[in-house]
Amino acid sequence: MVKSVSCGKCGSGEVLQGVRPIGGAHEEQLKVQVFEKPNATLFKGAVSVPLLAHVCGACGFTELYAQEPERLLEARRRAKHE
Repeated sequence: MVKSVSCGKCGSGEVLQGVRPIGGAHEEQLKVQVFEKPNATLFKGAVSVPLLAHVCGACGFTELYAQEPERLLEARRRAKHE
C-alpha cells in the first residue's frame, strides 16, 4: 500500500489511511475482480480483493487501493496464457 502522508490534491498532511469503503444495500466492502478464465461460460475463476481508501480530512480527496494487488496481477497473467 502507498505510504503517502500528504494529500495528492491539496497537500494537506491530514490523510486518513486504510479507510474501509462500503456500498450496496448490505453495506458490503467494495472489491475489484479479475477473471482467470474470462472466456469460460461458467467457472471463470474470479479473483477478488477488497479496496481500502485514503481520504484527505481537509478537502475530501479520496484514493482507492486494492489490498493484495499481486493476486489480481497473477490472475491476469494466467488469463493471458489461456
